Amino acid sequence: MRRVATGRPTLVLLALACLTQGLPAQSWRTVDAVRQSRTVDTLRVRVNYTVGALRIAAGGDTNLYRARLRYDANRFEPVREFDESSGTLRIGVRGDDDLPLRIGGGKEQGTLTLGLAPSRPLDLELDLGATDATLDLSGLPVSRLAIASGASELTISFATANPVAMRELTIDAGVARVVGEGIGNANAERVRVSGAVGSVDLDMSGRWSGTRNLQVSVTFGAAKVRVPRGVGVRVKHSRVLGTFEARGFTKRGDEYVSEGWDAAEQRLLIDARTTFGTLDVRWIEE
Repeated sequence: MRRVATGRPTLVLLALACLTQGLPAQSWRTVDAVRQSRTVDTLRVRVNYTVGALRIAAGGDTNLYRARLRYDANRFEPVREFDESSGTLRIGVRGDDDLPLRIGGGKEQGTLTLGLAPSRPLDLELDLGATDATLDLSGLPVSRLAIASGASELTISFATANPVAMRELTIDAGVARVVGEGIGNANAERVRVSGAVGSVDLDMSGRWSGTRNLQVSVTFGAAKVRVPRGVGVRVKHSRVLGTFEARGFTKRGDEYVSEGWDAAEQRLLIDARTTFGTLDVRWIEE
């Protein structure tokens, strides 16, 4: 799989830089949380993380989860709770009501690293603020993924095929850059990505059969969808002062279809909405 570029846009950094004046000193603490593997039908993970770096990946089978949270005790209170009856992990940080006015006040940043057992179906729900989030979900059985993101740099990758069917993959981003690699491996019948300001870059390569649905919406930004050659693509594009360069597509009514659409065994239906933005569909040569 191609490596994701490591360069970070200035989007989040600028948002944080303007909040650094006159802030109190930092007091860093680290907490670890681990739970032995036990019988749960589905592990439900609820992450609420305001600012910092977030890393989620597969862990070992011996633990249901393992987490390390480094946080500034002057501004945050750690949250780590596990409900045995529902199999729900709640983890992240909690701050004061005026927290958004005080974040980013030092050279260090908080971190949350979470390793999840690959032997349990996962229901993941993330509420993120100004974060640098990397989710490597390769090898994890993800039945649901829902992300709400503020001013974030968000990278999601599926290097291997998801062994369980995902009901829906949903990303609702604000001022953000969203990068998805191997999204075809997510085994999600429907993928929905929306962004207010920023960019969306989705690589739809991976293993799937039949038809998949992608809904993408961008305001003041750009949406790029990369599709393996041989997949039939149909595009419906609603736009307000937006553009779509239909290279390799034929217009049928109010839709566009790719060459070989009628005979394709793999199909991708793209429903795109752009306002002052662009839609770019490119082919991946394999």
